[in-house]
Amino acid sequence: MTATDSSAWPEAPPPPSAPLVELRHVTAAFENQVVLQDVNLAIQAGESVAIIGESGCGKSVLLKLLVGLLAPVEGEVLWDGRPLHRLRREELIRLRLQVGFVFQQSALFDSLTVLENIALGLRVHRLCAPEEIVPRVRQRLHDVGLSEQVLSKRPAELSGGMRKRVAIARALALDPQVMLYDEPTTGLDPIMTDVINRLIAQTHQRRRLTTLIVTHEMRTVFSCTQRVLLLYPRSRLPPGQSQILYDGSPEGLRQAADGRVRQFIEGRADPRLLEEAEE
Repeated sequence: MTATDSSAWPEAPPPPSAPLVELRHVTAAFENQVVLQDVNLAIQAGESVAIIGESGCGKSVLLKLLVGLLAPVEGEVLWDGRPLHRLRREELIRLRLQVGFVFQQSALFDSLTVLENIALGLRVHRLCAPEEIVPRVRQRLHDVGLSEQVLSKRPAELSGGMRKRVAIARALALDPQVMLYDEPTTGLDPIMTDVINRLIAQTHQRRRLTTLIVTHEMRTVFSCTQRVLLLYPRSRLPPGQSQILYDGSPEGLRQAADGRVRQFIEGRADPRLLEEAEE
């Protein structure tokens, strides 16, 4: 699958009547700075969505909001129509077990082996019988293209691409319905970036997941997603304008009427576009 192979894009599912997850008029702050303001967003079950934008615009904050790792200052986050903040503790735990989260730096435990890292959630939440844990870990390693030879290794002994695949295997060990990826190809070379992109796309299709990817890599956008959202820093927008400058198909990005969208995807620094945005 390549960035220009549009025939390889996953086919978008027909939209159901209600979103799986929704943000309604959400304002959120990080380190005492408001980064998202009055954001509205709806994700349908089965969608594969990329969230792009420059550093500091609130992409990673948005992911944390979706799983309750960060609470909005205003507005609400809903799953299947139910406000996240109204869920009881046991309901929130059940929801999080349905969501696999792959962190930007993989977030593996250095003191644990690969086997122990992948099995951790299964053991803590007792999701399967003890004798089933190792076979499931082996299967998830196979799913991400790693051999059993890495089971006894620790993260420091692995390459960056291998650590990323272990992180994906750990998220998949819980058999989630939703996968969230925070900059999944950061620090990887172009070859390994394509490997991870193929893995994300194949995992989405084979498991019929809902997938959200925060990324700055346009290769990831074009090879893994059906829909893309471009977030813009609230500090550079006039009052009342949405931070989501673009919400549509990947192939429509280059034809977007808003010059700020083209500026971002083409990687250009053009002050005139910023001046136009302020007029």
